[in-house]
Amino acid sequence: MRAVVWLIGLALATSACALRQAAPTATLQAEVKDFATGQPVAGAAVRLVDAQQSREITTTDAAGRFAITRLGEKVTLELAAAGKAPLRRSLRLAPGEERDLDLFMVAPGAALPDDTILFERGGHVFRTDPAGLAVSDLTADLPGVHASPTWNADRTQFAFIQRIPGRAQVATRYADGSPGRFVGDVPDSTSQLRWNPEGRVLVFAYAARTPKGQFSELRAMDVFSGAHRDLVGGQEERDPAWSRDGRFLAWARLIPGRTWELWSSGHDGGANRILLASYNAREPAWSPDGKRVAFSSNREGDYNLYEMALEAPRPRRLTLVPPGGWARRPLYSPLGDEILFETNVVRGAVQEVPNLSALNLRTGRWHEVVDEAREAAW
Repeated sequence: MRAVVWLIGLALATSACALRQAAPTATLQAEVKDFATGQPVAGAAVRLVDAQQSREITTTDAAGRFAITRLGEKVTLELAAAGKAPLRRSLRLAPGEERDLDLFMVAPGAALPDDTILFERGGHVFRTDPAGLAVSDLTADLPGVHASPTWNADRTQFAFIQRIPGRAQVATRYADGSPGRFVGDVPDSTSQLRWNPEGRVLVFAYAARTPKGQFSELRAMDVFSGAHRDLVGGQEERDPAWSRDGRFLAWARLIPGRTWELWSSGHDGGANRILLASYNAREPAWSPDGKRVAFSSNREGDYNLYEMALEAPRPRRLTLVPPGGWARRPLYSPLGDEILFETNVVRGAVQEVPNLSALNLRTGRWHEVVDEAREAAW
């Protein structure tokens, strides 16, 4: 009998070992370029770093590309090349995942555009630069889940939603992540926080119960008192976006029996007018000069980005994603020459995790800025 039990135990142990050995691993492919010129960085040494050691795995080829297989869940890479500042990137990979990355290097001491990007990752607020070179967690010391970061006008502070058990609130922090202040409590369903550039008002979407049922409406919040007031409601109202001067609000509205439409109003929610109908348009963004609006739409199948001039609202498509891909939530750069957006596509390949990519409006080319990111503010 003991022999039988021993054999069964041996068989189970052998099976478990086989399963561990057969556990799927991840693959990483990347293309490394110089941020200033867009030229490939050939011959860069790629090192894989863990707690025990740092070992060179490969080098980039003439096109600046490399690939690494049999990777685990947590990966840290270090890249070094002649005439370039070292680059370090940490990733979380899913078993069996095939991740594509765009990586950029710069000359030591090179000046980058001073327009920091905020984004949400894993329930924290992060910041990075337009090249995705330096990534830092700005809310790591806070409890709960942190979402929907939004800059003030001079980009010295940002506000965000903080969810802790039994409570949701809005708080602020300074650009370096140092503590700001508590603004006020908000409904647990609050999302899409946006700070008006004039400085006193935040707007957010939340689920409201009305005589017609439950709809998403827009509410304004005073930054200094924390007081709320209804701003836009009556239909399904989502995706608020302030114009750069703070005078106008754009948002997406869904009226029963119609597709999503883009609407605008004054800063107080009055003087409503329709911007674009019959396009199933979502997630508007104002250009810095207030003459154009970018948005997302799935009217041609998958979600892509579009742009229209307010003087002649005939939208033009900006992206063409492959089947299964999507491009959502556009944001103009401070100069208006690029659009930052969320997508699951890198160099034509559909990914398992979303990333932030930047589209050059002059050339039509776009590249990844940082992976595993959403809800950006630029």
